Amino acid sequence: MEDSKQLNIKDLQDDFNALKEELKALKQRLNDNIALDERQLIRSSKSHLNRIKSKSFVLLAVGAIATVLCPLIFLEVLKHSYAFVIVTCIMLAFCLFDLVTMYWDMWRFDFTSQNILSCSSILSKLKKDIISKEKRGIFIIIPWFIYYVVDTYFRTGDYITTAIISSFGFVGGVIGFLIGRSHNKKQIDSITDYLTDLEEFKQSLKK
Repeated sequence: MEDSKQLNIKDLQDDFNALKEELKALKQRLNDNIALDERQLIRSSKSHLNRIKSKSFVLLAVGAIATVLCPLIFLEVLKHSYAFVIVTCIMLAFCLFDLVTMYWDMWRFDFTSQNILSCSSILSKLKKDIISKEKRGIFIIIPWFIYYVVDTYFRTGDYITTAIISSFGFVGGVIGFLIGRSHNKKQIDSITDYLTDLEEFKQSLKK
């Protein structure tokens, strides 16, 4: 009887040890999967941010060129007033500064010194900035265009000529706005998809 009890206890210990090993192996596989997912997410994050950075540098270059060429185009070619050219240059410089402040945190983000999960706060802020500054841009461009029409009239002194020139300016502005809106929408959608993946990864760590 004693031998039977000792045998049962030994069997239970063996089963318990085997269960511990299985749980240990399972935990190791889960950790390996999480580590693999994290490495994949890091690669995806770097690629994603590098694409956004590249596009932001292109926007910055275009804005800088537009600001530099503004006096030449509006003053020398289109013969607008000095006041209009100054106002336009100030507006472009402000938009350029706005662009820098919008992307500044993302430009400074470094995966070697910061946790990947902190990337979500930077991209969330960038998404909000893109939306808010797009709306603000509309309120900036409308009074500028009105000033453009008025200055064109004082330059030409003719309603018909002013209407024709302003129409071309309006069409160009609408095309530019649609291109910018399309770019912003793609960027917002891309950030939203990335934040969703990042949130799913966060949830997997809690399980």
